Amino acid sequence: MKDWATCEPDVVKLLTRHFTSGRGGHDIDKIVVHYNAGDLSISGCWSVWQNAEASAHYQVESDGTIGQLVWDRDTAWHCGVFSQNQRSIGIEHANRSDGTISEKCLDNGAHLVAALCRLYGLGRPQWLKNVYPHKHFVSTSCPGQIYGSQKKRYIERAQYWYDQMGKKEPTLLQCSPTGYWGTKVTRVWQALNGIDETGIVYRQPESAKRYLKAMTSSKFGNHSFRFVKDSEVGEGSLAVRRLQNRKLGIPWKDCTGVFDAETRRLFIKKYCPNYKQTTTLCAPSTAVKNFAKEINAEAKAKGIKR
Repeated sequence: MKDWATCEPDVVKLLTRHFTSGRGGHDIDKIVVHYNAGDLSISGCWSVWQNAEASAHYQVESDGTIGQLVWDRDTAWHCGVFSQNQRSIGIEHANRSDGTISEKCLDNGAHLVAALCRLYGLGRPQWLKNVYPHKHFVSTSCPGQIYGSQKKRYIERAQYWYDQMGKKEPTLLQCSPTGYWGTKVTRVWQALNGIDETGIVYRQPESAKRYLKAMTSSKFGNHSFRFVKDSEVGEGSLAVRRLQNRKLGIPWKDCTGVFDAETRRLFIKKYCPNYKQTTTLCAPSTAVKNFAKEINAEAKAKGIKR
């Protein structure tokens, strides 16, 4: 894993079909554990799922290498119940002929479970609470001995890693001013505004997605923005409403909570005044980069640590 804190995998090899874009407005509330019924590689899983109506978000190889095949923001077809797919992340594991998995696969798979539980605020990993075997949803032998002889060991390692990830010494909360709007940019802004630090900007309209390239670029697969049908936006995101009011000068009563065309125009005008007028935040975006620098300075001045 390149970065456990952000769940950046060793390898990204995305499927082009057999998954559903978005999550239908649902939040992630569980991890579902699988085995391959074989000792597959990341490329092997990709080849199988490109030709079969199935998929999962991650594959853990026998040597512990972790690959992502479907972005977390999208719905993989992995547990046999679509409504549960929309709310879960599926993790596949390469296994031996007896259904067990290697120690390295077990440790890194469990570490990934812990990291995802941290990233999405699911709480300490626990079987049948926020971590489920595939067989809980449909009649299947999956996930083999992960939910058999290795059941106790697997969840203990997930809990160990979850606890270890929570023991880090507080450090200054900052985001990387790369020009891409990832979860860390959102967390810094949320912290500055006293909003729960989920790292997620909820309820943004699908119609705006194509104009928010800095927020949806594959540079950040586990990106911060969650899109829903325009009719389901409601009051949008509190983080965006605070941005509209505090940074862009929009009266609170007129704040929509969404990155609509006027918000994008004002954002670009404020943070990249010399750029030609447009309502598209490109990837990377100088405006997003300058916004990240500004909120980093504010967080530093306030001594915000996490």
